[in-house]
Order: sequence, then C-alpha cells, then structure tokens
Amino acid sequence: MANKQRGEIKITLDKERVLKFNLNSLVKLEEIGVNVQSLQDNAKISDIRSILWAGLVHEDKDLTLEMIGDMVDMDNLQEVTDAIAKAFGDKGKK
Repeated sequence: MANKQRGEIKITLDKERVLKFNLNSLVKLEEIGVNVQSLQDNAKISDIRSILWAGLVHEDKDLTLEMIGDMVDMDNLQEVTDAIAKAFGDKGKK
C-alpha cells in the first residue's frame, strides 16, 4: 500500500507497483551515474528509466533497467513521468 506522506505513489505497469524514493534509492541512482541534483532541468529518457528502476527496486531486488524499459512505452510514458514527479514532491502533478 502506498503512503503518500512518505513519497510512495501507486503506479500500474506490468502490475500495480509502488514507487518509493528514500536515501537508498537516491544512492542507487548516484551509483549508476545519475546526477540527482540536476534531474529537474536535464532529465534524459535513460534517466527516467533509471529513476523508475530506483523507485521500484525496493519491491523486487531482481528488477533490471531493461525490465523497467519493457514496462514503459509511449502510451504510459507521461503517466510514469507524472508519478515520478509526484513521488519527488511536485505538488502540481496529479
């Protein structure tokens, strides 16, 4: 179950999942070369995939970047980016 107060957001991909960003997920992003501090203005598609992976790996340690990429297409890309923004605290996103 998602706890919105803790930055947890439900998202439906291959199944219903919960995006969760905490210190561990941010460290995972840094470890794979994503500069978290510059994401707002300069996010690339590969960054979006990495951010989604980092926010979901708490549920399934076996998830890979490629598996995450297979879950996102042009039909749900906007939903994914909106969910990420919401999880990071962007109050303007629904």
